[in-house]
Amino acid sequence: MTYTEHPVTPELLARLWANLWDRGKTEFERWGSSMDEEFHRFLTYAENATQSAIFCADGAPVLVAGICPEGNAAFTFMEATQDFERHYVFIVRTLRRRSKTHKGTLYIYSVLIHPLAEKFFHSIGYERDEWVGQTAAKWPLYRFKRK
Repeated sequence: MTYTEHPVTPELLARLWANLWDRGKTEFERWGSSMDEEFHRFLTYAENATQSAIFCADGAPVLVAGICPEGNAAFTFMEATQDFERHYVFIVRTLRRRSKTHKGTLYIYSVLIHPLAEKFFHSIGYERDEWVGQTAAKWPLYRFKRK
């Protein structure tokens, strides 16, 4: 398997969105957002990111990820395709490596769709902190901070 990294473009993001994992779709619903709204949000995130990319496996997009400034800190954004589990090791290594290059406070926000989501965040170097918010759709929103 050959993994490659590409700039986030509308065309490549659309290919990823066409195969977005079900958890991603559920996350968007719990945020109170649509697939189309999140598509445009991710393009905006990528434009404003200190680093962002779409990662492909043998030419097929499997992950979009990046780091965006947020006040005095930054947050990590990511979505994957239905092939998340097949590329799990690559995704963990990629997100861990990219997070390490960022200096300063770094967060991930999640509505914790999957029972192993917290374990996944821990594997990429984050721990849940005490902050809990609420999405527009009234779901609990959790924050994880890089260790």
